[in-house]
Parts: sequence; structure tokens; C-alpha cells
Amino acid sequence: MPTDIDITFEGDVAIFRVNTDLWYRAGSSLRDAVSRLIEKGYKKFVLDISYMKYLQSGDLGVLVSALMTIRKNSGNMVVAASESKFSDVLHLTKLNSVLAIYPTVEDAVKSFAGPPSAFKAASR
Repeated sequence: MPTDIDITFEGDVAIFRVNTDLWYRAGSSLRDAVSRLIEKGYKKFVLDISYMKYLQSGDLGVLVSALMTIRKNSGNMVVAASESKFSDVLHLTKLNSVLAIYPTVEDAVKSFAGPPSAFKAASR
């Protein structure tokens, strides 16, 4: 049985696979993990929400909070959302203007390969 959040690494990129809702069950786990990894020097994060069933407003709050913490520490986070319904929610809430959204984790990780941009959001 998967945990609320599974953390894997690809090079210097930390990948969080969220297996449940963020705000109710996984929010504190995500905040704690982000803080620990920032302390260890990680600056590149992928949040894979493709295993979530839906996004609620509380989930978006946790997502924004994590993004703010990461950026305050000179890092960046992008989202992998294979379900178009998640991309639609992120577009409707205008989070796509501050948060890059990619269809797969692989694409999200590859986005860190080039020179750093000013956190330009991908509109996919």
C-alpha cells in the first residue's frame, strides 16, 4: 500500500508522488519533506499529482504554500499532471501563470535540464 507521498530522486531533482489529497492527509508530510530537502540543498522539485482523484481548494493552498517555500529558498517546483482535469483546474485558477505544468514526470524533470529561467510557466 503506498504512503501519502512517495519521494524519489532523479539526479538533483526531488520528485513527490502524491497518492492522496494534499490538504487533509498529505499536507504536513509535503511541508516537512520540502523543508528537510531544502536544508540538504535541493532546489528542484517535481510534484506529481497524476495519482490524485481530484483537486480541492485546500489542495491548491498546500501546493501554493510549498511553491512559496521553495522559491523563497531560491528553488523551483513544477507539476506533473497527466489528467487534463488537473491541468484545467490549474489553468482556471491561473496557477499555470506561476507554476509550470507538464503532462509527465519525465517532461517535468527534463524542464530543469536547461539554463534557469525566471520561473517561466509552461502552458501545456
